[in-house]
Amino acid sequence: TGLFATVSQLANNMSPVIYVGDTVADMYTVEKARTLVPNQKWIGVGILPPHVQETPQRRDAYTQTLLTAGAAIVFSNVQELTVTQIHALL
Repeated sequence: TGLFATVSQLANNMSPVIYVGDTVADMYTVEKARTLVPNQKWIGVGILPPHVQETPQRRDAYTQTLLTAGAAIVFSNVQELTVTQIHALL
């Protein structure tokens, strides 16, 4: 897949991979990658789409959905994925 092709081009392709997405399918991609390449560290980061942030109930429900699907953490905005947060995930 494109994900594996990209990772294989990295200078050190055994570095942890942080995969950021806003859907359950994105988190399943990370789960599948863990199965196919278990010696690689794969970290799924969920981002809440704007439409699920309209109410606290929808936000909380979708956060839980992404976590259940494999996200290590979920943010409201990709800009919340700071260097400090990345270090904490590693």
